Amino acid sequence: MKSSGDGVLIIGGGAAGCAAAAELSRHGIPSTIVEASERLGGLAGSHCCKSTDRCERCDACAPIDVRREVLNSANVTVLTSSRVFAAEEDGAGLLVRISRPEGVAEMRFDSVIVAIGATPFDPALDSRLGHGSVPGVLSSLEVDRAVREGSFHIPDGSSLAVVLCVGSRDVVRGAPYCSKACCKYAYHLTRHLQSANDGLAVTFFYMDWRPLDGDLSALCRWGMAGTRTVRSRPAEIVERDGRPVVRYADPMECLREDAFDMVMLAVGMLPPRDNEELAAILGVPLDDLGFFLPDNGRVLAAGCCTGPKDIDESVKEGIAAAGRAMAIMEGP
Repeated sequence: MKSSGDGVLIIGGGAAGCAAAAELSRHGIPSTIVEASERLGGLAGSHCCKSTDRCERCDACAPIDVRREVLNSANVTVLTSSRVFAAEEDGAGLLVRISRPEGVAEMRFDSVIVAIGATPFDPALDSRLGHGSVPGVLSSLEVDRAVREGSFHIPDGSSLAVVLCVGSRDVVRGAPYCSKACCKYAYHLTRHLQSANDGLAVTFFYMDWRPLDGDLSALCRWGMAGTRTVRSRPAEIVERDGRPVVRYADPMECLREDAFDMVMLAVGMLPPRDNEELAAILGVPLDDLGFFLPDNGRVLAAGCCTGPKDIDESVKEGIAAAGRAMAIMEGP
């Protein structure tokens, strides 16, 4: 396989980026991961395991597995706390300048895979939902982090409301699209909380049901097992007597107010924060929503930076991007 320089540059060391590097390494192709943070794994790599009395196939272990493979590979160079700040195509490849703590590095690559992930929606941007102002209202990522750190505590027999689509399918305050992964993520996280907290009474507010390939039977079984499911998008969360109160219209269009001990807001995904800057550096366009296109000549993209998706799909996209990068190295 022909190479004009240092193999493949991978910008972003999350699930998709590490999966791409691991796949290239299996074929003996060198790659360099440039990661802005201090460690590999991305947002997905910091998710807690959501097992109950069995593995729930939440995919939280996938980023950890590919990260381990990458760190043990002689074919992968990892540059953390680093950023790409210039790139130029010279006919033989891409000449890239990378800012590192040790200084500036200049390297030539056959192709680039952008895998910088997405940005979680900040629920404080929707003031109606009480995040940061109503006690007991947390984002799904805050709950996940507390579980992982061992600091999540809710008394046995407490009540929990889970609100889906926060920041998604909202043209005014968030994004107009479905974030695809939030249902599955919230479902597995909530089941984990139920298994770890006796008598936790859960009410699940949803618009449509997307996890498990749209398998509605899972939602029905969950409801039959005691979880209350309400097809409604809450209008407001307010405080009353120190507890969050969810205001919503039920399926019969009757206005309701229910108090809970805790509310978890399942947040969606927005385009990556540095999308426009990086696209300009690489000389590639973004789509109408601000995500990277999967294929722009020598510049490829994978994972959530091309649009919202779950961990499994991100890993598969990373592997597919590695295949396209190898095809570029093969030449016409």
